[in-house]
Amino acid sequence: MKIVKTLLFVAAFLFSLMPSARLYAVEYNFMISPPPIPWFEFQKEQFDMRVGGTYFNMSGDVEEQGDKQKLKINGGAGSFIGRYAFHDRWAIDGGMGVFGGGGSAGPADIGMAGLSVPLDLEFQAVKTDKISLILFGGLNYSFFWTGIWLTETSGDDIEIQAYANQFGPQLGAQLSFKSDKVTVAPFFLWQRLSGSASADVYVNDELQNSGSSDLPATSFVFYGLDIVFVPINLTLSTVMQQILASGDNKGIRTIIISLCYDFQWGIEEE
Repeated sequence: MKIVKTLLFVAAFLFSLMPSARLYAVEYNFMISPPPIPWFEFQKEQFDMRVGGTYFNMSGDVEEQGDKQKLKINGGAGSFIGRYAFHDRWAIDGGMGVFGGGGSAGPADIGMAGLSVPLDLEFQAVKTDKISLILFGGLNYSFFWTGIWLTETSGDDIEIQAYANQFGPQLGAQLSFKSDKVTVAPFFLWQRLSGSASADVYVNDELQNSGSSDLPATSFVFYGLDIVFVPINLTLSTVMQQILASGDNKGIRTIIISLCYDFQWGIEEE
């Protein structure tokens, strides 16, 4: 059953990209991914809506009882996040991300899907013609499903249906260097998530075993660079991720390509 837990962690890790939640022991990964807030600045009564699309690929080795298994996953994701500024310095944001993908892990075929729901309060500490600084904090909830199918050497068909829920706080900051054409905005995000997981095991379509366990609280740190092409409201982002928890499997490589478009209402010339 260790491979089941491993794949649950992989599924949780995928949601670190849209826009939040994760649980896999990788030390560093380079990614292109949506930033955690909709836009790099705001004013009172401004409303922002960011929508994004993502392609992801994961490959590497996972370990099952001392034996390494090759992991390959491809998939896509969509996300949106909206923000309303009720004050020149204060705003609230919330959104949702959904993903689906599939691939293989050793001899097994796998499929996965899920959703993530973040909610944050934002404080605009600095806003000038050249720079802005936004601090934010809130909560994130994520749900994941993973399906695993394989045929054993005995000829038995094995199916595993696994589910995970995670919830926890998040804090971060985004500093923006502004110009009329391009804004460069490095950002930082910290999260600490915990939850529970369960799995059902079927042999030849008959339920043979069920189980559940807690997922301990794990901290995650993300460093990113948000590049905004201001005239066309298009955003490309890069993220360097460090997961502070340690684990058995550290060989997962990720390729994430994501573009976002921003809609804005209620902006007045300053």
